[in-house]
Amino acid sequence: MDILLYFPILFIIFYFGFRSYKRNNDKIALLVFSLLMAFNVAITLLHVLEVSIPTPLDFITFVYKPFNNFLYSLFS
Repeated sequence: MDILLYFPILFIIFYFGFRSYKRNNDKIALLVFSLLMAFNVAITLLHVLEVSIPTPLDFITFVYKPFNNFLYSLFS
């Protein structure tokens, strides 16, 4: 039911932002705005559907865990 609340609000924000950038003929800002809005819509949809989204800390842990294990085995 939250999806019925989020998407009309996002559409209104996108409509007025798009119209403003289009009127000023600012193509780079329009591209950045559109990409950020697409990212926002994707994250909002995942949140509404209650999908587990990993945090950046999970990625850092995934990258450094083998190095941590190597150093731990080296010094123990």
